[in-house]
Amino acid sequence: MSQILKTLCLVLTVFFLASCTAGTDEANEQSSRTTPESHLDASDAAASGIGENLPDQQVEPSSVPVPKPPVAQVKSTPEGWYDDYNAAMTAARQTNRPVFVLLTGSDWCGWCIKLREDVLSQPAFQKLASEELILMFVDSPRGFELPPHIRQAHEMLAQTLGAGGGVPHAILVSADGKKIGEISGYRKEPDYLKELRGILSQK
Repeated sequence: MSQILKTLCLVLTVFFLASCTAGTDEANEQSSRTTPESHLDASDAAASGIGENLPDQQVEPSSVPVPKPPVAQVKSTPEGWYDDYNAAMTAARQTNRPVFVLLTGSDWCGWCIKLREDVLSQPAFQKLASEELILMFVDSPRGFELPPHIRQAHEMLAQTLGAGGGVPHAILVSADGKKIGEISGYRKEPDYLKELRGILSQK
């Protein structure tokens, strides 16, 4: 009888040990299946796009304040206009705006004076300029002498932009220095603004 009990105890012990081992193996197998889903290594994260930086947003023209123009080099330059092309282009790059380059004869050209009075000084143009443009004034006065270096700079700029020589003549230059359009001569305010907006829509 005691021999039978010993045998029975041995069988139960072996069965118990076998059950524990099987449970441990099953738990390890389940853990190995769930680990890759729960923990991404560096290569998995890169492949899935996790942790990537968001793309840079395009700067909207009206979202960046326009730097105040430096002190005018020419006394006829209106307030709020640049008369230094390099400074104007720096502002254009900072704000992602085109430069409105106006070649004019402020004190002798009748159509230039009329354009300034009828269009450029009016609220509609001023609003458009404040939201979308950098203004650049390139004057060729006759009532006073320009300093030689400024006169030469104006002549070189007009030649570079292909202005031709007539005034008033407005040229739109993109922030990266490309000519994107021009308006030659005088227009009434609605026509001038329509043509200007048409150029801006293509930039």
